Amino acid sequence: MDYITGTQWWIIAGILLLILEIFTPAFFAAALAVGCFITAVFSYLGTPTEISWLIFSAVSIITVIYLRPLAKKMYNGKQLKTNAEAMIGRTAVAETDINTVQPEGYVKLDGVSWKAVLADSSTSVFKGDHVKIVGYESIVLKVKKV
Repeated sequence: MDYITGTQWWIIAGILLLILEIFTPAFFAAALAVGCFITAVFSYLGTPTEISWLIFSAVSIITVIYLRPLAKKMYNGKQLKTNAEAMIGRTAVAETDINTVQPEGYVKLDGVSWKAVLADSSTSVFKGDHVKIVGYESIVLKVKKV
């Protein structure tokens, strides 16, 4: 009768952990999967079960401590800016005057009008001036004169 060897158990566990990682992208299950695959190699070479568990534990701990932060940094570092965040640093054109008398006005960016206020209230922006978007609050852009 055929049975599953220790090596096969480690490989199956590693594959299941990788599948779990797809649904929980925290790189924790993947770190354990690395431990499973490395342990499978040692198990194939005839390492006793008790030693295999020690190898799995050590490799998993090392992977979680050292590689998980690296992987999370790589994964989180590629977030795309969306909506108002993507506008920061871009240049728009004032559609109305914005100053201390009229603190809110409108600017046009990519053909769309946005409500805007001055980031520095000591300056004035006149219709047609170019402004740089330096921030936002809710749906109101904060701008400064270029």
